[in-house]
Amino acid sequence: MTPTQNPNTRSKHRRSNPFKSLPRYAQIWGSITSVVKAVSYVLLATGLAYCITYAIDGKISDLQLPILLLTIGALLRASAAFNEQWVYNQLASSEKHKFREKIVKKLPAHDNIEIGSVTSLATYGLDERDNYFTSYLPAYIDAMVIPFIILAWLYTTDWLSGIIVTVTLPLIPIFMILVGKYTKDQTAAALDSLTRFSNHLIELARGLPVLMGLGRADEQAVSIKELSDNLSRRNMETLRTALLSALVLELLATISVAVVAVFVGFRLLHGQLTLETGLIALLLAPECFAPFRRVGGAYHASNTGNRALERIKSLVSQRTIRRAENNYAKQHGIILKGVSVQYDGREGNILSDVSYVSTRKGVVLLEGESGSGKTTMIKAITSQLPSSAIVKGTITSSRSYALLTQHPTFSQSSVRKELLLYSDQKYEQMDQLITGLRLTSLLDEDPDQLSPGEKRRVAFAGVYLRATSNPRHIVVLDEPTAHVDRATAEFIIHCIKNLQQHSLIILASHDVQVQALANDSIVLGLHSLSAMKDTSTNTTVTQQKKITHVSRPRNFSPIATGSSVYIPLLQLISSSWRKYAAASLLGVLAAGFAIALTSVSGWLIVRASEQPPVLYLMVAIVGVRFFGIGRSLLYYWSRLAMHNAVFTSASSLRVRLWNGLARQGPAFRSLLSSGNTMDRIVRDSDRIQDLLPRLLLPIVTYIVLSICIMTLIIVLIPSATQLTILVHILLLLFLAIAGTHAHRQGKKQLISQSHLTIEITKLLENAAQATANGYIQKLQEHIYRSSGAIGKMTMHTAYISGIIQALCIIVIYGYIAGLLFVSIQTGTVLGPILAIILLTPLGLLPLFDDALLAIQKWPFFLEVLRRSSAITETSSNNSGKEKIEGNIHKLALNEVSYQYPNSQVYALSNVSFDVSVRRWLVVSGASGSGKSTLLALLLKNLLPTQGSYAINDYPTENVDSRSLQMHMSWCPQESFLFNSTLRGNLLIARPRSDIPSDKELLKALNNVGLSETIGRMEKGLDTAIGSEGHALSGGERQRLALARTLLAKTDVILLDEPTAHIDEQASKEIIDDLQSILRKKIVIIVSHEHFQFDKQIHRLEL
Repeated sequence: MTPTQNPNTRSKHRRSNPFKSLPRYAQIWGSITSVVKAVSYVLLATGLAYCITYAIDGKISDLQLPILLLTIGALLRASAAFNEQWVYNQLASSEKHKFREKIVKKLPAHDNIEIGSVTSLATYGLDERDNYFTSYLPAYIDAMVIPFIILAWLYTTDWLSGIIVTVTLPLIPIFMILVGKYTKDQTAAALDSLTRFSNHLIELARGLPVLMGLGRADEQAVSIKELSDNLSRRNMETLRTALLSALVLELLATISVAVVAVFVGFRLLHGQLTLETGLIALLLAPECFAPFRRVGGAYHASNTGNRALERIKSLVSQRTIRRAENNYAKQHGIILKGVSVQYDGREGNILSDVSYVSTRKGVVLLEGESGSGKTTMIKAITSQLPSSAIVKGTITSSRSYALLTQHPTFSQSSVRKELLLYSDQKYEQMDQLITGLRLTSLLDEDPDQLSPGEKRRVAFAGVYLRATSNPRHIVVLDEPTAHVDRATAEFIIHCIKNLQQHSLIILASHDVQVQALANDSIVLGLHSLSAMKDTSTNTTVTQQKKITHVSRPRNFSPIATGSSVYIPLLQLISSSWRKYAAASLLGVLAAGFAIALTSVSGWLIVRASEQPPVLYLMVAIVGVRFFGIGRSLLYYWSRLAMHNAVFTSASSLRVRLWNGLARQGPAFRSLLSSGNTMDRIVRDSDRIQDLLPRLLLPIVTYIVLSICIMTLIIVLIPSATQLTILVHILLLLFLAIAGTHAHRQGKKQLISQSHLTIEITKLLENAAQATANGYIQKLQEHIYRSSGAIGKMTMHTAYISGIIQALCIIVIYGYIAGLLFVSIQTGTVLGPILAIILLTPLGLLPLFDDALLAIQKWPFFLEVLRRSSAITETSSNNSGKEKIEGNIHKLALNEVSYQYPNSQVYALSNVSFDVSVRRWLVVSGASGSGKSTLLALLLKNLLPTQGSYAINDYPTENVDSRSLQMHMSWCPQESFLFNSTLRGNLLIARPRSDIPSDKELLKALNNVGLSETIGRMEKGLDTAIGSEGHALSGGERQRLALARTLLAKTDVILLDEPTAHIDEQASKEIIDDLQSILRKKIVIIVSHEHFQFDKQIHRLEL
């Protein structure tokens, strides 16, 4: 069982008291903050109540003390707001960093880790914990402190109101507990959906070139749409329950406060209570319920993060399921004693009773034909066999290796940084190696963007640097000259000769010149080396044309240019614009009702103190009920409509991102890497989904209601016009400062978060290779630094936010004091109207806080949207409207050149050829010479900069690229095998409407020489081959990929290094079979090999 299986199992980690789980300093500061906040509420309510009372009674000389109370209260509340931002964001950053450290230390040692799930937990899951620290914890501590302090003050001022609050207050936590238990399983199910979606998407991302090559990417877009819709439904179910619970809490709190208001009103009406006491009760009663209401909402908002943390704790506490390991000794060399290896589900052993004792140096050749177990032996020696493999015998070796795998992977963003993982030598000392491998121009390029041949050169350079740094490293090379041109192969052979003077080298290769370096051999399988050495390599060239060009920069990736980023925003919301409009209107009304509730309640209390007939108050009493209940219902409907619209947009965006990446083609390898795809499709869509409802609604609400409040104040007291305008300008200035700071931080923050996602994905993908080559600790340190850098940016933003919130509090209460003095000077403002004037601006505080958060997130959101639009826009860039009718029988390029955007050089220059059913095309050239660009042009992922491309003598400018690709099959050099069965990997060759029969599947496998291999498997076609086909040899994986391509019913076959990792005799047999099987197809082969063909061919050398 893998570490992330059985997600529904209850976590053993019970949630303890949140307060007790905090560090000591956080407990102290959190408690102090809540106490200060409670005291500020008491001072502000008391000061404001007496200000209104004294102003109405004309006791102007007595206003000094209330104003002092108001000033001290405002300063205390401002300091509490700043402290809350600082302390709780510090806690959030610290915890995320701590658990990311645990993940990257512990989980890479697990075998068969679910990369998508773990990456999602380590990034999105932990980021969701921010809500726990910045929302839930402050509200929780406030709920433990504030109500008691306020109740104590109420009992000293109005004991009856205190009793009413005491009786009704416990209802809130009771309902919270009941609803929390009900939603726990729903939240877990939503998180399960997210992790399953992430795992599925990672697997699809890694195989995206294969899906593109077979024309199956659009089918998987449908699958992604179904999964995304399911995820949205799960989230909506959880959200609906959470919002219903919030509605219940709001209604309970509203009813409770209404009861207090009614009692206060009637007692004022009968002269049993003073006005200032009634106002104090009215202002403080809601503050008793507010922390509990915030706890309820924050609990649901933080539920996803809490569940993610439970999963993480469960993962890091599990016993590590390690790969099969060897015995380690201090001596230099290896000792094999009766080593046998069998993969689960396969009859017989891949390796049988292998024994060998090495010398201290020299070259040991793993000798055997394709499928004889050479790669398996390398995995056994370097402790990379899966835990499911059955290993007998013993392998004793030193622990240190310099390993070149058959399919090298990379962890850094540039070749230069990648080489530093292997060695700390200065580049001047590497100069000869870098020059010999022709890496000088590639040092600053992204390794994921390189061709397989270039990747091989980079990986060999790293292994060579590690080997030369310590002769005790055992050098293990799997196909060191695969995918590279002959000149590069000669240099690699020269390097191996240098290494064998002082190091032990174990290698597997089908290159005869590499095999000739061996001093000794370990014979695997049935065929020996001598049986293969006399194979002819002569070829007949019918036509050859030399093309010269200048290579393109490898770090190109499409970026959005020209159009405003607000156009993608409109496109994002256009499909659900009615829902967004309705949600915005409801949200504005909900916030407006909240302000109206406070204002009308104040008017009611002051008017009741004048003891009019009760009928005069009935309209206001009905208004209080209307605004109170209406606020709760409108809030519920608004959030529900907004999130429904956002989930719809996010689901559509994921599909468009997938389609955009699928249109990139073979020329943009770095964009198709699993880490990048995880970051773009999962993380970017999640970022947009999370941010959009937090941005649109608060900004719209603040703009509309601040204008309404400003208008109301100016109408009620025209002499305060200048003051009102000045205050609103100040508040806008504060928001502008926050927005300016966020604009500077937005792109940095997105880049840092993206780097973190990609780094964690690559660490988990490359853990075995990184461990063998001794640089896994460096990768872990990179992640620690990235996580720490994000934490610093978060704290800087929290610091700015705290200062601005504090200033806003001071300005608004200063504004209230200013309105008081202006009203007194005017002398015409009636008492009830004065209450409206002084209480209405209090509604600006929550509006400003929400708008501030939205403004701070807005630049980050735009950066995410801008980056996403760069991908989604490419989905239609190369598409025309015309469809291809009938079969393709001819392809022709005429003087075609291609230049990448923002590049000054041509990737291809003046390429011309025509190819038909009777005349194949073989394209060769050095690594990086433009072969992948040529394939991208043929697939119409790119359009020629100059020249023309014709199909059946018809220009392709207006041909739909998808229609064209349905007639073509492309087999990439490193063709990915999915974590499924043999059958599952073969069935994707055709659409679901044309599923091949078992007879067709077996015939395709027989055509590539896999019939005997299938016969040795217990479950036949239903045999699971593991992640990336780890249960197969390198040659078997290549053959299976070929068989999959042959099953596709297309007119054009593009084969990129079809015989890589296959021995020479088997390669010749496969090419002979392909000529027979594909005699009615157009075939273009990209290869460094010179095959013997029976039919007429073109040769094009780049």
